[in-house]
Amino acid sequence: MSSLALGREPKEHTIKFENPVFETDLNVTIRNGPKWADTLGLGDVLEWGDPYGMYGRVVGVAYVSLEEAPSALLELNHDPACRTREGLKATLDRLYGLSKRRMVTVILFNLRQWVS
Repeated sequence: MSSLALGREPKEHTIKFENPVFETDLNVTIRNGPKWADTLGLGDVLEWGDPYGMYGRVVGVAYVSLEEAPSALLELNHDPACRTREGLKATLDRLYGLSKRRMVTVILFNLRQWVS
């Protein structure tokens, strides 16, 4: 259920990207572990200090095993090196160490620009 539907005000979160290659609308980032699944709500804002004033508005969050993450969402990953299961696994293993059953948070967000 949407955090907005529950009367919760959207929250702002600072997030870091190793290789931010964004599409003009829907984007996906896949994060190791449950931190973001436990923190984010629909409608929340992701900020990363973009010099052009871009930010992300969260439109979906799922906590799944890496094996269960839909291939169609992997293909939308912001990092071209992580758009296959093998590429994402290699990146996560490099950043966080090896894992036999890795759990990930899939975050869908729309790219937006702050209006001055």
